[in-house]
Amino acid sequence: LADDELAVAYFSAGDPRFLQPKFDEIFYMGVKAAEVGSLGSEPAIRITYNAKKVSFKRVLGNFWRSCDPTSVAQFGDPGPTIIWVAGEDERKVAEESRRRLQLSTQYSSPTFGPSFKGRPIQTEIRALEGEWTPAPDADQSWYQKDEKAYEKLRKKTGRTKWFEEAFKPVTVT
Repeated sequence: LADDELAVAYFSAGDPRFLQPKFDEIFYMGVKAAEVGSLGSEPAIRITYNAKKVSFKRVLGNFWRSCDPTSVAQFGDPGPTIIWVAGEDERKVAEESRRRLQLSTQYSSPTFGPSFKGRPIQTEIRALEGEWTPAPDADQSWYQKDEKAYEKLRKKTGRTKWFEEAFKPVTVT
């Protein structure tokens, strides 16, 4: 791929090792790499993707489904959820996406809603800053390398239960 076809997105939401599986799920769409590390002093994940195949908006959608955007800490991990934006175009997409997600917390119908039990979206949108530092190899794809430890910690921190409840299918009779 030409360098101009590759784009990079950064997100923070507690331990970035728990974000990685959701991005690995969309490799077939054009995501080339999901790498954990830190951006400045914030733990983060760096997503490298083919911008001609998958949009920033779609990558951002995966971020929303990989964290609790209503919490300032992620399942015991300190630090806010952050969408790091590299320019005005990304900022506009991120702000509109956050606005729509916030609206979903206020909507309710006879069959579902409101999203996230009506709690407000706490995710920050920040200008991209700080130097990227990759985590050690042992932390990259940790959920695949040590599945038992990953599942145990996911359950212990409450992530498993939260995601099951937050994203359970809507049934309509």
